Amino acid sequence: FICLTDTIGDTRDTLLVSVSSVRPGEPHDPTCRLFPGDHPFIRRESYVNYRFCRIEPAPKLEKGVQQGFFVPHDALESAQFARVCKGLTESRFVTPHILAFYESATNSP
Repeated sequence: FICLTDTIGDTRDTLLVSVSSVRPGEPHDPTCRLFPGDHPFIRRESYVNYRFCRIEPAPKLEKGVQQGFFVPHDALESAQFARVCKGLTESRFVTPHILAFYESATNSP
């Protein structure tokens, strides 16, 4: 997952998007592709799977890191991050609820 927003609200919610590998012959969302070299974690051609965006409270993510369920990685370079964010606004798989959260999080002071 890629964390797209800072935390907002009393529960410190943040928006996550999923990354999946492109598999030959299997359909995928072409909105935002990622390639080896875009990030050390990306080792094969991949795509942002906007169908599985989710909003999670930061304490849940922090607990997952502490318990070893989640492994933090370096941030994406700004150009790749911008592509992922742009794709969120363009993908037909993003629900109105997710888009509204993203817009609220990125437009708040």
